[in-house]
Amino acid sequence: MPDTKQTMRSSLPLAAIPAASGWMWWLPRTALAIFLISLTALLWISWRTDMEDQRTTLISDMLWLEQEIRFHLTRNEERIQQLAIDLANSNKALRTFTPSASSLLSNQSGLSQILWLDASGTLRAALPTSTTDAVAVGEATPAIPMTETLRLARALLKPTYSPTYAIVHGDAQFEVHVPQFSSGHYGGMIVATYSIRRILDELVPWWLAERYRISIVDDGGVLGKKSLVTAVNSQMSYQIAFDPPGHGLILRAEAYELKTSFARNLLILTAVVLAVTMLWSLWALRRHMQWRLVAEQALRKEYAFRTAMEDSLATGLLARDLDGRIMYVNPAFCRMIGYGAEEIVSQESPPPFWDSAAKAGNLYRMNGQNDRTTSSSGFETQLRHRDGRAVHCMLHAAPLVDGDGKQFGWLSSVLDITENKRIEEIARQQEEQLQFTARLVAMGEMASSLAHELNQPLAAISSYSTGCLNRIEQAGLQQADLVEALKKIGSQAQRAGAVIRRIYEFVRRSEPRHASCNMEEIIKDAAGLFDGEVRKNNVEIRIEVAEALPQIQGDRVLLEQVLVNLIKNGIEAMRATGTDDRVLEIIASSSAETSDQQLCVAVCDCGSGIAERDLDKIFMPFFTTKSEGMGMGLNICRSIIESHYGRLWHEPKPGGGSIFKLTIPIRSKLPA
Repeated sequence: MPDTKQTMRSSLPLAAIPAASGWMWWLPRTALAIFLISLTALLWISWRTDMEDQRTTLISDMLWLEQEIRFHLTRNEERIQQLAIDLANSNKALRTFTPSASSLLSNQSGLSQILWLDASGTLRAALPTSTTDAVAVGEATPAIPMTETLRLARALLKPTYSPTYAIVHGDAQFEVHVPQFSSGHYGGMIVATYSIRRILDELVPWWLAERYRISIVDDGGVLGKKSLVTAVNSQMSYQIAFDPPGHGLILRAEAYELKTSFARNLLILTAVVLAVTMLWSLWALRRHMQWRLVAEQALRKEYAFRTAMEDSLATGLLARDLDGRIMYVNPAFCRMIGYGAEEIVSQESPPPFWDSAAKAGNLYRMNGQNDRTTSSSGFETQLRHRDGRAVHCMLHAAPLVDGDGKQFGWLSSVLDITENKRIEEIARQQEEQLQFTARLVAMGEMASSLAHELNQPLAAISSYSTGCLNRIEQAGLQQADLVEALKKIGSQAQRAGAVIRRIYEFVRRSEPRHASCNMEEIIKDAAGLFDGEVRKNNVEIRIEVAEALPQIQGDRVLLEQVLVNLIKNGIEAMRATGTDDRVLEIIASSSAETSDQQLCVAVCDCGSGIAERDLDKIFMPFFTTKSEGMGMGLNICRSIIESHYGRLWHEPKPGGGSIFKLTIPIRSKLPA
């Protein structure tokens, strides 16, 4: 890379030409220019006249060929119509078909096969009875004869031509369908098949093939051609619509490349070379000096333009040689790291802005050992600003090559993503805070239910302790009775402690921890939080868990939060229904034996369901159909499931109600 401060040298001024000898320079130049112009005009007029004559002949020949082919196709069409009439009026139709079809096939007009179909489309006769050429290939395989054209001919009551279709041996065919009527009723169809190859071989005369390469083209593809030589003049061609059969077919002719006189070409070439040599000898020095001046001026402009463009970029640019030594940096990169260009250009590797923690990885990625694929794909790294702060950036590299195509370094673009990283971290913290708030809201709504659930073990403990105290005061308590009562008191205390511990783990704010989880236990713990709410609202919770349900990798607290939210929504949705219909089903199944390997949990309620107009909004933040709540529950649930590489969606329940389904990969590799 050249130094950015290096200036280009100015070119020397041109020497003035003496005025006295000016006519001696201009006279031969003018005479030579007039000679070249006259010679060029004469050659061009001669060539143009020859080209126009050849094109006129080409157009005339093509019009004749098109009329010739149309005449044969029209005559065959009339004879096939007559055959259809004869078959309809003859008592011995099969005997009439064979000689008439043989006569049509033998007149060398491109026909390859004639079929006779009855009114139901059943083949009654064919000539020839079988042919390998009639086996279609590609998409047209099931369409011989083409049923769409057959229906069209029957509807139009006249002969109809089908589109072309490819067959084996590189040939193509099209069909003409002639309907047969007897006493005004449809009696069948005569289908005549034309071969593109046979049309060209039998209807294109030899003298025309000696002049041109004749081809039939469909949608840019050549279906068939007739040519005696391979070299053609692509500039001398003419095409005309091939109708019938139509359907976009084109009849094209391309003239052969005509050989010109070697002596004439040699004479013309000699004159041109001599004239050009004389002109070059007179203008060589002046052209050379002008070229140098123009080249230097253009170089200055290009250099100034590219320097301004690099200086205006907000993206940093860093150029290195194959040894890792920095050759160039732009101002944006200097602002990014706080160092001046003179402090890092041509300095020994590694440069001072490499972060010590990421230095080894940066050097490995950016040295000459990495391939082009790795460099161009880019990687995220961390640089160190002069004031010591970290600069997160995305680095993309491309090879620097010289005029001979040899690589001599790397050019890297460096994009500062520090602000993006900060915004992502803020968004992550806000998401965690929102999830924590949602758990607190859920626990507040379940407070009365939890108080009732804790009241039962506490009442039992009080009852057992009072009974023991009364027996002790009466001196009638046996040791065995005391042990049994104390065991019951301990059991009820453990039950109350389990309820408190479960609530504490659910509400406690902590970093997500991914570990092996038992979905059946998560479902039962989540449902257990609603024991009081279930009894209060006369709701029955049915849990169906498949046998041998596999373990999943995930955060138990977050997954329990999802189920708590879905269960709470289901109970609230059934408050307006009859007490006999308040059944909430939780179904867990897996597909571990299949390739997708998903664990599925469905929460089904028997409520009024979700209005169709709200289906697209239920997972949107702050959308709710209830008078209370923030409308963040389902949005947070979906975020949690998606963070586990799963899905959460809604389905209407047949008979009324809603089904919320979630799937989680069984063997997903979640971050620790």
